[in-house]
Amino acid sequence: EILAKKELRDVAGFQSALSELRPQLDFDARFAAALRDRPVILGYYFSKEEGGKSSGALPQPTFPAGTFAGRQTAFIPWTTYGANLEVFQAAAAGAGHFNPIIDTDGISRRVPMLVEFGGAYYESLSLAMVRALLGFPKVTAGYPASAGAYNAMEWIELTTKDGGTLHIPVDENAATLVPYRGVKKSFHYVSISDVLNGKVPKEALVGRIALVGATAPGLLDLRATPVQE
Repeated sequence: EILAKKELRDVAGFQSALSELRPQLDFDARFAAALRDRPVILGYYFSKEEGGKSSGALPQPTFPAGTFAGRQTAFIPWTTYGANLEVFQAAAAGAGHFNPIIDTDGISRRVPMLVEFGGAYYESLSLAMVRALLGFPKVTAGYPASAGAYNAMEWIELTTKDGGTLHIPVDENAATLVPYRGVKKSFHYVSISDVLNGKVPKEALVGRIALVGATAPGLLDLRATPVQE
């Protein structure tokens, strides 16, 4: 691009070649195109870092500001976020946060299904993924029929594809317990390099929910769970 604006601005052959190559060299646009019209849910995080700055683009909130005014649910509030580039968020089917709740003993047992930012309420990555699986049903808050002055949300409700209803119980923080199924590697792990190099049969991936993420000791992204670190 610099050469096209300076030393080679008058070289027609170079300008023509650059015009043809430019779409191939715009890797953000290529990645966004790969996301578009596919059931891809992006992950992002919220933070309370003092003096921190937000980056990226948030998805549309699950519930707008004021939805739970007067309710007794203690949604976890956040002040900043690290989200995806706007071009990716616009192309993806949705997004959800991956902030767990760390209990006082340092163990991750719960995930807030909804958290508060800027007065609005945003869904978790797991909830966004389940909604994508069910065809993106609307999230409905469930309240006890009659409990006097008590009016906290006690469950989240989703309509399934067959017309049924999925109830997700939540606690006072709008969080639900993680149903751990076992220790590390209880779910099948596949190397992304094997996928890209055609070493994984298509049948092993068709119809699956795939979580794509980086793993490396230097990321320091380790969590202690009730079953294993």
